[in-house]
Amino acid sequence: MKTILLCGAFLDHNEIVKNSRSVIDNAANNFSKKLITGFENCTNTSLHVINCAFIGSYPRYSKKMYYRGLGNVTNNIDDLSFLNVFAIRNIFRYLAIKRCLRKELEKSTDDSIYIVAYSLHSPFIGALQYAKKLNRNIKTCVIIADLPEMMNLENKKSIVKTFLKKIDTKIIYKQLYKIDRYAVLTKQMIEYLKLDRDRCEVIEGIACEADLGNGEKNGQVLNSKRAFLYAGTLNYVYGIMELVEGFRKIEGDDIELWVCGKGEAEDDIKKVTSIDKRIRYFGNLNKLELEILYSTCYALVNPRPRSGDYVKYSFPSKIIEYLSTGKPTIAYYLPGMPDEYKKYIFEIKLNGREGIYETLKKFLNSNYDDALNVASRAKIFLRENKIERLQAKRVLDLMERGNERKDIFN
Repeated sequence: MKTILLCGAFLDHNEIVKNSRSVIDNAANNFSKKLITGFENCTNTSLHVINCAFIGSYPRYSKKMYYRGLGNVTNNIDDLSFLNVFAIRNIFRYLAIKRCLRKELEKSTDDSIYIVAYSLHSPFIGALQYAKKLNRNIKTCVIIADLPEMMNLENKKSIVKTFLKKIDTKIIYKQLYKIDRYAVLTKQMIEYLKLDRDRCEVIEGIACEADLGNGEKNGQVLNSKRAFLYAGTLNYVYGIMELVEGFRKIEGDDIELWVCGKGEAEDDIKKVTSIDKRIRYFGNLNKLELEILYSTCYALVNPRPRSGDYVKYSFPSKIIEYLSTGKPTIAYYLPGMPDEYKKYIFEIKLNGREGIYETLKKFLNSNYDDALNVASRAKIFLRENKIERLQAKRVLDLMERGNERKDIFN
């Protein structure tokens, strides 16, 4: 059996960061890399990766008009090059994928071929349809991480970009129902997209096995202050300013709020740091720098609120990333989360800054060893259920089985 994975990892990460003019999509990059690892560790399949990096377009988001991929990285990974000009780049991405896919299919001698695409990205969806035309026996699957009409969540939106996104979304949905299987992050996506439940699997996200260890309890924090950490995109819709305002209501010089990332609220956060010295802004950190903060913080906070339709149709990768650290995670319980996650999250029950203030204050007065025990159990849960190899196998099992199966909502 041969599996071909279409994804968008940053295989040339340093070059992409150097040439970026804006926030880069680390969530999609991390998910893509975990998929590659997962499929590589599934012993019953040979894997070929066709990678077309998820980078911003030229000239607004990237300094380079032409993205030069790494080419044939290894015998089983092709990192594609393409013209990266706004409004027309998806055409060139599709053509690059199509050429590579045709070449791979022509030389394949496997009787059973599966093609998996990560995300509802029109060049990927188009490539799945092209593959079916070359060989109708090929099985196709798309991993739906987000709905295309709910991806641009910034307050300020370009009129031209919004218009083109609507066209792109129509192209995606025109071809979506021709795909054989769907791996979705929340069960609500199945209802919203009107998919056949028997052709779907809910996977939420992927944890990195190397980050989990044996589920041992992390030691006490090394920092002298009890620091709450938020690391992620700094867009207003994700509740970052409610977190800042809620934290500021707490009294005490022995606590801090650490903020990492980039986004539209960045300037507002910088202003607040000059008013409240307990709030520290670290900018956009690399993985190693972020791991140091994870190891020294007191707890992690995800202020993404329950409001807005989009929260039902996405599972925040930040939750799995936080739970993987072994430090307590404070967050809202979102509609797209299965009930099993409730055991591992210190829930913000009231919306807005007041709810965050009350939750942080209660957490500070609780038994920290008990909180670390919960965090330790979260790592064990992820290691036993959500690591790369297990999630990749679930996708392969989805493609292998017939339509007969019990309802996923039972």
